[in-house]
Amino acid sequence: MDGEIGNGSPVRIDKTTGLLATENTPPEMIEERQYFDPHCILYYINPADPLGDAPKDPSRESQFAGWEKAVRDWFEKEKLATSSPYADVLEAPTEYDDAHKPEYAPTLSIESPNNHETITDQLLKVVISAQAPQGIARAEYYINDSLIHVNTRPPFGMEKKLNFLSNGFYNLKVRACDGVFNCTSKDIEFNLKLDNPADIQPISVTITNPSNGLALSSGNFPLPIQVTVNEPKSTARINIYYKKDEGEWQTVGAIQPIDDNNLVYYWSRAPINGTYKLYAEAVSWNEGLSKSNEVMVTITNQ
Repeated sequence: MDGEIGNGSPVRIDKTTGLLATENTPPEMIEERQYFDPHCILYYINPADPLGDAPKDPSRESQFAGWEKAVRDWFEKEKLATSSPYADVLEAPTEYDDAHKPEYAPTLSIESPNNHETITDQLLKVVISAQAPQGIARAEYYINDSLIHVNTRPPFGMEKKLNFLSNGFYNLKVRACDGVFNCTSKDIEFNLKLDNPADIQPISVTITNPSNGLALSSGNFPLPIQVTVNEPKSTARINIYYKKDEGEWQTVGAIQPIDDNNLVYYWSRAPINGTYKLYAEAVSWNEGLSKSNEVMVTITNQ
């Protein structure tokens, strides 16, 4: 009645190929899209009871066949039009992602430091050996699952000062990836013993954009979510969450590494229509947590 196409079924798509995601598609390469199978208004509405339920058999309406044919003809035309504004929502792909397969996974080893090694130098030097059928594009370095460094140049090692950590035992994970995120991870443990370890300070985080109560549409996406943190040196990562109405909290994404007081995360695609709450959670290097203010936004896809 209001002219909206309605909410379609969510489909998990690989960003690289635009095809259906598989069990081998990396999580960061998956996006959920809504696809629609449009029909004429008589498919949804009984003219004798326009505010009632949709008809169980719309073909019984004498004008349905002609109206439906016009919509389906338009549908087929729009699917073929590369400039159509509806091209990415009208028909879900039927083929599966073929860019991510087990045989494309890189081989990786951490040459230095050794597992369980005691680190007494503030500068951590990591040497790796990595190869892949499609070449290595990047190596990512994580301490206790928080990203600290990305290297996109061979030989993809890392030299990083650890003056942001207090003494203790840590997990170091290295993740080597090709250009479409076929990745392999290896990890070791190390014991940090510095003469002058870092003093981890209490942290706080605030969402500064979007403003509370803002009305948004799909045209506002990718949506910049701006946050400020008081102690970037003490902050390992910032997680951002959202929920629709009274639903469950879900993850928008994470900001890491933290190298400034003012940071931005881009929410890539608009979710379905509704009212949403957002908040950010800062995680310190000693696993302390700080929750931000909650922000409410209304999203109407046009």
